[in-house]
Amino acid sequence: MDRDLSLLEKKGIASFLSARGDRDLFTTVAFSNLGGKKKKTEFFVTVGKYRLYMFNPKALQKGQAIHMLDIVEIASSSPTEFCFKLRGSGKSVEGECSRSDELFKVIISTFWNTFPGFSPFQHLRLLLLPKERIEALQKTVNVPDPGPCGGFTKSYKSVCAYMGLPWRVDVSWDVAHQYEQNSIDELNLRDFTFDAPMDFKAFITTLKFNRYFKGIVYDPPNPHNSRGLPKEALQGLAEVLRSNDFLEKLVLKGCNGGGNGEKGIKEAITACCSALAGNSLSAVRILDLTCTTLEDKAASSLSQWLRLNCGNGGGTQGIRIRVGGLNSGLSSNGLKSITESFSSGNIQARLVEFGAGHVKVDSASSYALGQALRDLKALTSIQLEAMGPNVKLEPITGGFRKINSLVKLDLSGNKFNFGVNSSQYFDLSGYLKHAVTLRELNFARCGMVHATLIEFLKLIPSVVKLDASDNDFGDKGLSELFEFLASTAIKSNYKHIILDRNFTAGKSKYREAAVNSLVKFLNSASVNSLSLAGGGKLGIKEDILPLFQALFENKTLQELDVSGHGFGDPGAVTIARTIQLNSCLKVIRLDENNITITGLKALVNGLERNKSVTNMSLPIVDILALGKEKTMALQILTQKMMESLTRNASLSSPTGLTLQDLSIENREEIAKAIRKIDSVTGSPKKITNSVDDLDTRIRELLGDTFLAGAVSEISTNSQQTLLQKITWQLSEIVSVTPQGEGPKSSRPALKTSQSQFISSDDLTSHQKEKNRTQTLVKEQARWQSVSSVPNSPVLGTAQKKLERHQTEAKLAELFQLDAEDDVPMRPPQRVMSEEAKKRLSYKPPPTHATYSPPIVSNIPQSPTSSIEDEPDLFIRTVTGDTEDDDDDEVPPPPEETPPATLRGTY
Repeated sequence: MDRDLSLLEKKGIASFLSARGDRDLFTTVAFSNLGGKKKKTEFFVTVGKYRLYMFNPKALQKGQAIHMLDIVEIASSSPTEFCFKLRGSGKSVEGECSRSDELFKVIISTFWNTFPGFSPFQHLRLLLLPKERIEALQKTVNVPDPGPCGGFTKSYKSVCAYMGLPWRVDVSWDVAHQYEQNSIDELNLRDFTFDAPMDFKAFITTLKFNRYFKGIVYDPPNPHNSRGLPKEALQGLAEVLRSNDFLEKLVLKGCNGGGNGEKGIKEAITACCSALAGNSLSAVRILDLTCTTLEDKAASSLSQWLRLNCGNGGGTQGIRIRVGGLNSGLSSNGLKSITESFSSGNIQARLVEFGAGHVKVDSASSYALGQALRDLKALTSIQLEAMGPNVKLEPITGGFRKINSLVKLDLSGNKFNFGVNSSQYFDLSGYLKHAVTLRELNFARCGMVHATLIEFLKLIPSVVKLDASDNDFGDKGLSELFEFLASTAIKSNYKHIILDRNFTAGKSKYREAAVNSLVKFLNSASVNSLSLAGGGKLGIKEDILPLFQALFENKTLQELDVSGHGFGDPGAVTIARTIQLNSCLKVIRLDENNITITGLKALVNGLERNKSVTNMSLPIVDILALGKEKTMALQILTQKMMESLTRNASLSSPTGLTLQDLSIENREEIAKAIRKIDSVTGSPKKITNSVDDLDTRIRELLGDTFLAGAVSEISTNSQQTLLQKITWQLSEIVSVTPQGEGPKSSRPALKTSQSQFISSDDLTSHQKEKNRTQTLVKEQARWQSVSSVPNSPVLGTAQKKLERHQTEAKLAELFQLDAEDDVPMRPPQRVMSEEAKKRLSYKPPPTHATYSPPIVSNIPQSPTSSIEDEPDLFIRTVTGDTEDDDDDEVPPPPEETPPATLRGTY
């Protein structure tokens, strides 16, 4: 029944697969008996990386393919039969083969290797008789090594092939290196850029098969003005949420179509909520939909999810929910539907944070919310921002009183009438009297007068953080507030004070008193962070200078925000003097203060003599106001500023790890990187993984200062961090010298963009690069010799720059792909925009099949099929592909979109 393929047949299949970036993992001969014919028809079955191929022995150039994700069931009533049922329409592929069990094993192993986080025994239905064959199959298939980030790159390539999209090598590099090496298991979607929505969908859909990432985060800086994710990406996310049992955190901020209700966004968000509600294995316990469109139907689905499935896979850890916000569209009925789910025992015992901002709450909803809050035994944080003019405070505070664990209360943006004799004042003060656990208060934008705030603070001795920004206290109000804070017996409790935009617009007679009271408070309390940002007319200009002078000897303040006051160069000079004397400040924000070059120079000089400040935001607004004529000076100053901040960051880290603490394997990685440098420079030196050899060579290449700094900033037991820092720097700084001279630390270095090097063990597969390397060395030597001659008549300035750029480009080409794990070794150039535009505007022509092997079980033609000549064709005809072999170099994006016949949904 079986036979071996001839050499010609093998070559024909290999040629077909090679032209499509695939390879032959397993091929066998099969037979079909379609239509009850006496004579069986022979065909070949081949397993590729992502697809199952069928070939007619007489027309090997016209194979047909099924993607692995289209196979939903493998059935076999005997060891010589097989049947693959496909997704949708009841289609199937069946035949007879003496090697059926071996075929099943290869298919399952290939699927599992491509999707390491998605067991094929869960994805595929196995109906094999006798049943002992299933047990034998499970024993023979080994669990694969997932690779970086749970095999994300392999899965992503396969999903792109399934959807007929090109694989983005830059995306794979970012995931494999930036996330894996830093042990980050939350995928931040803002780290990636996709010009075409379908590319974004393929990327997100990959998470359906991944068990490395525990969180998906999309948090733009201004979510209420963000367009959010495209609807295609949200549709892919809905597919992930429908079956994923590993994700614990989902943050989708600002997905509202830019506030204009972009078509399809509301439906896609509703689909995501429905997917959560329908997944009984959902582990999601942290959900943040701030400023994301949420209609009543979606809110109802969230309510069902909270009652039945929320955090089912997350053990007993706390649940955190945030909804509403500007442009969310969440109605009072939608909020009521969500809060009704708080009656669930699971929510009552585990909900630790709830936020619902910018929801227009009426009287009925206020009572429903207060009733729902009563039973939340574990609630520690609640945010009820800008609930509208009709909200009733009394029932809500009545719910607060039943909570004995509340730590954070946010009522910002609510214009309550907090007059001392008002009912709302009595409602809130009645709760605050008993709020012994409350630590954080947010009364920003409440229209509150300073006297009311002082009365509230008298009732709460435990407050650590206070935010009362944008309340128009004025200079007099701030003076009295700071006097109270400085005189109270619990002043040492206040650690974080935020009072932005509260000074009087324009100078008043109370300005000096307000600043002096602030200084008095800081000198007597133990404040860690202080924010007094101004803005526009609310800036107090040079009147703020006494505050900076008071910080000369302050030992507690670590973070200061004084942006937006317009104090100019005098203020910048005073801050520069402050940081030369102050050894506690770590973070300073000072933009929008009319600082010029003079002020920046003073700040740079101050930072050079300071060892504590690790974060001083660049005054971007002030820099832009200086104009282009100061570009060179600004570049020099900002570079010096960054160097000082980087130095301080390294000095503030614990010490204790040296090269001796690295494992043998890690030391060998560094040695391989050094060997690669030597091979490029043409001056090979014998290098081992001994500590002495590595120490000598690293000092030669990178200098004593770097090694000392790298060792000093690495904490104990962080071998991998030290290894990454050294190998990264070795890859960034490559001294290319004429052959025979060897690298010298004083010689200028060419900087390339790769993150790591191909090890010396891989050099045998790069023999073709030798000639290129020799040419590179000669070009570099010629460039150095010419550039060393003043007024050289041979090369002008432009020509010398061109030569240098060409040399750097050729050097960068040497380090492109790691052949073993199929992950690029350096960040590739992102050049997808033009191709993405083509895909967006591409309309595929109708395709026609030329051959269909007779192996289909009487399946009617799909009504959407464009095939006219073959009425019983069951699969797509493969005429092109986009994925590449694991051992090949990364292919450039295709010039045309893959045919529509490769696209599919599942």
